[in-house]
Amino acid sequence: MKITRTIDYELIAQLNKPILELHASLYPQH
Repeated sequence: MKITRTIDYELIAQLNKPILELHASLYPQH
């Protein structure tokens, strides 16, 4: 099941990237 975990990890990373960028734009101090 390592393949499934890798895919899930990459998918989560891709979904989190825009959220992190949005958070950074909202809170530039941090």
